[in-house]
Amino acid sequence: MLLLNRIFNKQYLLYCIFLVPLFYFSYINKTYQLDDALIYQRYVQNLFMGNGLVYNVGEFFNGLTSSLYTYLTIIMVFIIGDIQQASALLSTLFMALALSIFTLNFSKYEHLYFIILGALFAACFPYFYFNYGMETPLFLFLIGLCLYLFEKEDILFLGIACTLLIMTRSEGVFLILAMAVEHFRQKRPFPKLKYFIIPCLLLVAQYSFNKFYYGQFLPATASAKIQQGQSGYWGSWPTAFLDIKYQADWFFMASKPVLYSFLILPLLGIVSLKTKSINIVSILFLIFYSLFFTFLNIPNYHWYYAPYYIFMFFYSSIGIAYLVKKFKKSNITLFNILGVTATLLFSFWLLYSSIVASNLRVQGEKGPEIYRRVGQWLEKNTDPKAKIALVEIGTIGWYSKRYIIDILGLVNPSNAAYIGKKDVTSWLKHHSPDYILAHTPLIETEKGINTAIISGDFFFEKLIIPNFKLFFKNQEVSYDIMPYSISEPYDINNENNEAVLMVHAPGTVKFTIPAGEHVLTGKFGLLKHTYNNTSHPTDGVEFRAVLITSNNQKVTLFNRFLNPKSNAADRGIQKIPATVFTVESEAELILYTGAGKQGRTENDHAFWKKIQFK
Repeated sequence: MLLLNRIFNKQYLLYCIFLVPLFYFSYINKTYQLDDALIYQRYVQNLFMGNGLVYNVGEFFNGLTSSLYTYLTIIMVFIIGDIQQASALLSTLFMALALSIFTLNFSKYEHLYFIILGALFAACFPYFYFNYGMETPLFLFLIGLCLYLFEKEDILFLGIACTLLIMTRSEGVFLILAMAVEHFRQKRPFPKLKYFIIPCLLLVAQYSFNKFYYGQFLPATASAKIQQGQSGYWGSWPTAFLDIKYQADWFFMASKPVLYSFLILPLLGIVSLKTKSINIVSILFLIFYSLFFTFLNIPNYHWYYAPYYIFMFFYSSIGIAYLVKKFKKSNITLFNILGVTATLLFSFWLLYSSIVASNLRVQGEKGPEIYRRVGQWLEKNTDPKAKIALVEIGTIGWYSKRYIIDILGLVNPSNAAYIGKKDVTSWLKHHSPDYILAHTPLIETEKGINTAIISGDFFFEKLIIPNFKLFFKNQEVSYDIMPYSISEPYDINNENNEAVLMVHAPGTVKFTIPAGEHVLTGKFGLLKHTYNNTSHPTDGVEFRAVLITSNNQKVTLFNRFLNPKSNAADRGIQKIPATVFTVESEAELILYTGAGKQGRTENDHAFWKKIQFK
């Protein structure tokens, strides 16, 4: 009641000032679709379609980062019916609550007029709107609520709020740790055990549901992000989370004056608050939070930085108040007037710059248009039971309505663990995709697609969308034996609409062969342009398959020389005749491509395809 009385006090009607731009920018961003947000929405969509709270129908795998946000989305969808509208409304509601509670918290330490300016910075700045659909606004609101209840020493409701914070994002534990440090610094008594009953019951209910429904206590996304960090694909340790240069362009519109202003003003705010409780808790929280993400090398997804941004804006308002006070204390009247006036004008310039940045981002933001087009194409042109493998699954998964194989492992078992070991190939052993969508050129985490092409029988699909290739499987493929090494340079190419892996000669493709009897089959050849090139045509390439046994004996299983420039029969895709061989113990098989008689290799673009060991 005290909180409600304070909010509805006349002076707190000033809150309407920052709610106006918040609602305006929320409205014009209402159609924005964040790729990861659509993962949540697909889970909820499947639930309301009677398929359960799952991403892929029939596969109970917990890829939901935020349990509480998921439950609130379900409730909101039940009320209004539309999933995306429900998501947008939740984001707007909790962003309004977050700015309100932060305003209330910081107004205890400085005049409300200055703190409102901090809320206006946040409401007008583009960053928060590009987190809509995620649990970010809810996470920020609960951070603010926990700070408020900690200051009020309301142990009962603080315990509940802290539990909800953890149920929103597990990193909320670092705020609890920071408050615990300040709790004991202030020599507050240890909370009575009765205050732990409700939080424990909430956590037990949550983790019991996870175990009962998904078979594991914790969502898989937590370990997946850690494993992504271990891989080093997002940056070698400890640079991944620290790499935030892209945000200067995305949200500050590459304006150094605005960026530096929002770095210096918060520092002034921190200095002015000195050892105030909110200062100690906030700084400790951000330190613990930063150490966690940096130490584990978590990828630099922009929504992870939301706590920094909200504290940055409110500390900026404290910093502005600090400057105004310093100037007002001056004994020189002219310096006093000019200093205060310059500070206030500077503050309004920052606010104006934030508004301009938000408008530009909205006007320039096309949304994930390419992913949307890919997803819609897949829905119209593929079998409803088709399985599609790709890296960025949110938008494509939402629009395609197909079974999705997430190479990064956010919604599929096993894959994330392989990524953590920098193994981008072994996911093929667990999942047999009917279609594979890849960037052009392949990004690092897609390099396993090379193995799919060299081991399988894939064709190019006529997907006329820039920067992407789509392959479809012609028949079932066994990935029991896959290459462990492919020499550079190599690339996926189109030969008569078949997907082939070009391995430039001289080159090698190496396999580890287990003991037993095997049958080698496959396809090979030279790309058309190698012999159609009039200035530097190929003079031929030798193709060999050599078995190297454990005692280092070499056995040539297959040998063929192709010179398509002089022999029309050597053009096109050739077949390796079925070759039976037996190994007593583990051995190595190497596919070699070598230069022709003249030794020229500049245009020896040899390829392999569908290499199988049956």
